[in-house]
Amino acid sequence: MDLQIDPKTFKAWLIGALSSEVKKGEILSRKIMGQSLVMFRDDQGRAIALDGRCPHKGVSLADGKLRNGELQCPYHGWRFNTEGSCTHVPSMAPGEELPCASVPNFAVCEQDGWVWVYWGQSTTLERGKPPRYPQHENYRWFEFVREVKSPPHFILENSFDPVHANYVHGGILRDDPIQDVEAKITETPRGVLVSHTEKRGKKSVFASYMPWIVDEFKHSEELVLPFTAFVNAHYQTLHHMTILTCVPIDDENTRVFTRTGLHMGAFTLPAYLFFRAVTPFVIPQDVKILENQAKAFKEYGGRYGHPRQADVPAFWAMRAYRSFLDGKFQPDAEPRTGQAVYRL
Repeated sequence: MDLQIDPKTFKAWLIGALSSEVKKGEILSRKIMGQSLVMFRDDQGRAIALDGRCPHKGVSLADGKLRNGELQCPYHGWRFNTEGSCTHVPSMAPGEELPCASVPNFAVCEQDGWVWVYWGQSTTLERGKPPRYPQHENYRWFEFVREVKSPPHFILENSFDPVHANYVHGGILRDDPIQDVEAKITETPRGVLVSHTEKRGKKSVFASYMPWIVDEFKHSEELVLPFTAFVNAHYQTLHHMTILTCVPIDDENTRVFTRTGLHMGAFTLPAYLFFRAVTPFVIPQDVKILENQAKAFKEYGGRYGHPRQADVPAFWAMRAYRSFLDGKFQPDAEPRTGQAVYRL
């Protein structure tokens, strides 16, 4: 299954930065899909995203300056407005007209604490709006941004591989598999949803002391195409969610935005303190195994051998991902359903 992304045909909203990273009066340099962008705020505080290369002599605009809400090239002082059009060339001779030079600009939508950038040519109607992930006030939130030497499909696939938690994160939330669990899989208008109901059982030393983990709880993993895994755990009325969104830096590297929200009643503060402390140890465990996988795939190729029932959710997710890349994903189609049983 070829999961290579073609930047020339790919179209989607991608997270360019945290809102807090785009500061007024400063230029933020970002690389997406192998292309350098610059992001800044105009005089009204709106986030702007432009191509990062000056059309005059090709230098990086990331080292430029902001002058009266416009971007000034560091080499010859050419200025570009928020639409990317050249507005000023200091060295122009008397009677010489402004060049019809411009810097490609990107559609931007700032919502839910992220600055989204639209990749690909489209009309306003075609691109619509990015998915919403509001930060509810009665939740406690924290987030991390990490660059991983792995393409996004390995990272997304990892979110739909439940058994990896028993070994990659063994001793934190799980130990060796102890019970049979049924996964219910459904295609949705935005991707694929995998749902489980799990008994508490004997998990790990850490999990044994988590009072919010009731005898039976539900968890789900949803692929929101193209690059988001939306993970939810429900302990009766309590809720733990994680939004993991990938942004390709280039063919081999991915920037990953991970945001966690907790609404755990009386346990909200201790749960927040626990997960806020543990997550910086969990993420590097995932990073290590994903970079291992990406390196091995680059050296030896091949996907995959000897699939098991536990691989079925990831297969469904990657099938939807491939159809999106091919431009064949149909959100209004009759959804297919499936199931798999494996031990967790």
